[in-house]
Amino acid sequence: GPSGSGKTLLGLSFLAEGARRGQQGLYFALNEPPALSIDAGDHIGLDFSSHVESGRIEVIWQPALEESLDLLAHNLLTAVRERKVQRLFIDGLDALDDINIQAERIPLFFTALMGELRRLGVTTISAVELSSIFGPSADIPIEGVSARVENIIFMRSVEIKSELRRVVSILKTRRTGHEGLIREFKITDQGIEVGDKLESAEAILTGVARTLREISG
Repeated sequence: GPSGSGKTLLGLSFLAEGARRGQQGLYFALNEPPALSIDAGDHIGLDFSSHVESGRIEVIWQPALEESLDLLAHNLLTAVRERKVQRLFIDGLDALDDINIQAERIPLFFTALMGELRRLGVTTISAVELSSIFGPSADIPIEGVSARVENIIFMRSVEIKSELRRVVSILKTRRTGHEGLIREFKITDQGIEVGDKLESAEAILTGVARTLREISG
């Protein structure tokens, strides 16, 4: 999803839920320093800082611009093995495009990395930022990666009747069916809430929705 759609808070919620269940988590940030995101997580009731202080969630900031792909993978997998990580959130996977390497290597690198994480028993969520906040285009910026992931969750802010609303939908699941509904996605001080499907508009995923009244008229 684009900036502000809720990707990071969804990833933090995934880690916090794992911590509550006694599962070891790792927050691996590739773009901005994670301190502000952790503070935002605390403000929606995730109690994320407490999980970090207790050691149940490890936080690593690894700016992609400063490292090579191989070193990033080495640091990530070392942390996973040493801490026996069960849940991993990679925040800012699109930063891999900023590393000065041959673009065709990234899909192969990603396939190898995800394969090793699966072998280690790690459930991984990766956040990828789309460049377009509104408009019909929603291309995943890392070429070839979408075909190599198990599932794709699409998040977006849309304008309906002069109001910005967040929506979430499942675009892909591998080896199983999935719900095709577009649901409203809210971030409250009690956490993330996924609501009912939006029935009053269409063309929602373009970011510029049309109400059904406008269409019928």
